[in-house]
Amino acid sequence: MVTLTLLNSNNHQTIKEWHFNHNNIIKIGRVSDNDLILSNFPQVSRYHLELRKIKNKNNWKAVSIGQNGAFINGVFFEETLLPNNALIQLAKKGPLLKFSLGTKKNKFNGLRPSNFCLLLNKYLTLICAIIKGIILTIFFVLIVENL
Repeated sequence: MVTLTLLNSNNHQTIKEWHFNHNNIIKIGRVSDNDLILSNFPQVSRYHLELRKIKNKNNWKAVSIGQNGAFINGVFFEETLLPNNALIQLAKKGPLLKFSLGTKKNKFNGLRPSNFCLLLNKYLTLICAIIKGIILTIFFVLIVENL
């Protein structure tokens, strides 16, 4: 899966994310027949950039087809291999995208295994305490009814 993240150019904070699961080509530009549409950026060409999956591999290449060019990690390119977590800028002072390969984030991403285990242990302890309380209540009710 490919994730493209639109970043704030100044502080690299996430503005928006797009996830592409089954695309072999991802087209980026201003017009509506692109896969990723950046219509609010005048620096972006109607058809600005194509990301193409390399057959039989999990590698991608970027092909710049826009009038104003593109940069990967600050270096101008026309066609190049895309490293994971590459920063792609469409035109000088244009939008900044982060290219990432991998899985979609979930609520447990970012938790170290030890933190996950602590969290799991906390919830399991709570569940066990609730079950223990229910069993004790049933037990005392049965004893009182039999007296």
